[in-house]
Amino acid sequence: MPGKSILLLLGLFVVAVACFKTGDEIDDSACIEELQSRQVTWVGDVLPVIQVSCQNCHGSTPQAPATQNLTVAATVQAYFNPANDTNGPGLMARLTTNNKRMPPDGGLGPCDVEKFRKWQSDGFLP
Repeated sequence: MPGKSILLLLGLFVVAVACFKTGDEIDDSACIEELQSRQVTWVGDVLPVIQVSCQNCHGSTPQAPATQNLTVAATVQAYFNPANDTNGPGLMARLTTNNKRMPPDGGLGPCDVEKFRKWQSDGFLP
């Protein structure tokens, strides 16, 4: 009988764990919800992501093979248009697909990607 109790408890534990989001998922959900409630700006939201995740290669002096300085809002805004991305599918596709994924170390988290999307939909606010 004790063995059945342990198995039952173990089964309940597995079900409970499967039903809950991880801390990162909760943080991303809360962050995305917060972004939807306000306007996203270059200085307050997008530039900090670039400084942490992109600037090592795409800084004021881009490091090969990077050719773009992504520390200037107008440059980043231009790369939302795939026609301006001569080597790829455009910025959002690079952030969200495996087609020339950026950053190359695995990409941005959902909240950081949402900052770029929301910045665009809010009209590329400074």
